[in-house]
Amino acid sequence: MDRLTAFVAINHLRLRLDIIQKYPHLLESDAMATPKLQGLAEAMKKLEHGLEDGAGKLLAKIETVGSRGHAAIAKGHQKMDSSAAIVAEIETFVSALEGANGGDPLDDSSSTSDQSPPAGHPTSAEPAASWGQK
Repeated sequence: MDRLTAFVAINHLRLRLDIIQKYPHLLESDAMATPKLQGLAEAMKKLEHGLEDGAGKLLAKIETVGSRGHAAIAKGHQKMDSSAAIVAEIETFVSALEGANGGDPLDDSSSTSDQSPPAGHPTSAEPAASWGQK
């Protein structure tokens, strides 16, 4: 360091010392900055703790909803299995009808309309008034 730089540095320090001696409350305001920083660090720790606590509660809720979802899906599978069993029974019934009548009962009934109605059965040719008579 050259002489001029040393001279400026020394005078700068003397000036700071004079200012501090004349205005000691300036030192106290500098000391107050440290508790604010400590308070800031504590506030950040509280924030982090609060976020961790909230995240834990959210994770627990997600797990609860997930297990409820799995249970609902399993119940849906059970309902579908019971519906499939009912459909199988209907298919068995229809197959039995097909075997007994020789045809599909769910097909058009046009082939049965060609047959003559049994005796005593009202037909479209008879008047409607005779339907109610015995």
